[in-house]
Amino acid sequence: MPGPGRTVLPSRIIKESIWTSPNLNQLSVAAERHFYRILPLPDDFGCFEATPDVVRGRCYPLKESVRSRDIEAWQSELEQKRLIVRWMVGGRQYAVFPKWKSHQRIRSTHQRKTPEPPPEVVAKCEQIEAFDDTCQQLTASDDK
Repeated sequence: MPGPGRTVLPSRIIKESIWTSPNLNQLSVAAERHFYRILPLPDDFGCFEATPDVVRGRCYPLKESVRSRDIEAWQSELEQKRLIVRWMVGGRQYAVFPKWKSHQRIRSTHQRKTPEPPPEVVAKCEQIEAFDDTCQQLTASDDK
């Protein structure tokens, strides 16, 4: 049981198809490493707070060499490769993994931990999901 002020991060299972993901393999080494560091952050809807200072505190608490501007650059790279979609609410940055539902099996849905993504973010995620058949081919072979 966590102590006061501590957050329990969910466990995530990473499928071996990640090794051949075209989007991930186009990333810089640093951005790919960042992708793995942020995987435990999302709620059951694939959303998480992506404010660089918050991500730095949660994902890199012992890495003094990692700066918030590095995180911003890596998250920009992830967004360019369609691995996350970001939005702002009240001066805070949030992100969603657009293909979250294709890769996660959620047994029971808990309360949302972030503001609801705006309609344009939802539409962008649906567009990424619909037009990225590479992802669907990789997950289909894993589930057999």
